[in-house]
Amino acid sequence: MASDVIPRVSAISAAVTRVLGCNPGPFTLQGTNTYLVGRGRRRVLIDTGQGVPEYETVLAEHVASNDVDVSDVLLTHWHKDHVLGVDFVRRLFPRAALWKFPDDHDAEHAWASDIRPIADMATFDVDGGVLTAWHTPGHTADHCMFHFADGAGGALFTGDTILGAGSSVFEDLHSYMTTLGLVRDRLAGSTWQVGELYPAHGPVVRDPRAKVAEYIKHRLDREDQIVAVTRDLGTSGPVDAAAIVAVLYKEVNPAVWPRAERGVVQHLNRLAATGRMEAVGDRWQVRDP
Repeated sequence: MASDVIPRVSAISAAVTRVLGCNPGPFTLQGTNTYLVGRGRRRVLIDTGQGVPEYETVLAEHVASNDVDVSDVLLTHWHKDHVLGVDFVRRLFPRAALWKFPDDHDAEHAWASDIRPIADMATFDVDGGVLTAWHTPGHTADHCMFHFADGAGGALFTGDTILGAGSSVFEDLHSYMTTLGLVRDRLAGSTWQVGELYPAHGPVVRDPRAKVAEYIKHRLDREDQIVAVTRDLGTSGPVDAAAIVAVLYKEVNPAVWPRAERGVVQHLNRLAATGRMEAVGDRWQVRDP
């Protein structure tokens, strides 16, 4: 829908401006959302995009025309579409501090020695509110969300754990499901006010509780689907994960199948641990009661 088209720059609240990473693709959707947070001249930037020249131009023009400076850069996690823009951002804002939850992948970058480690529940003051870092592993081991308390409805920057469209992938399914449960519980509590979710890909989520419930249900439904497909395919013996993916993702761009297969394998292992499936070498079959 046209309403879901994400502009290159858009003010999504009085204190948050979204700058699109200009890197569309099967995994990034319309591109990586980066966010300038704060009301005054000094802002915090969440994520840096993929190092695409168009993004660099868009960000540079926006901050110049609006007299914006960045004091801190917060990275949600190590994936390239979130961190490859760091070099440009540091040239644009040479005094900005770079923050990230520690991870072995950090050493892959020349700027790793300058990273300041984010502690779980660390806070960052901005003009217009307070950002709180929340370590939320699953999508990656180092993944962080950022809660923004702005005195109004509040918001949660969800990185890649919860997207504005479609579903996310994960390095560790157990951690990912635990994180989703914690997000659900936190949204139901009274400690944090969260009126909207600001994801790293896709549009703003206006109904956070419904979206999180949808994500949890999707994972549980996926396990039921995996069991059903494995039973259908396994009439002549155990089946491999690739065959399951070919059925479950037949309407999806095949470019995402290898990553989807890694997720399916994690679901299969979880199903085996709960007694619904069993491994036969590198293949799988349903364990009927």
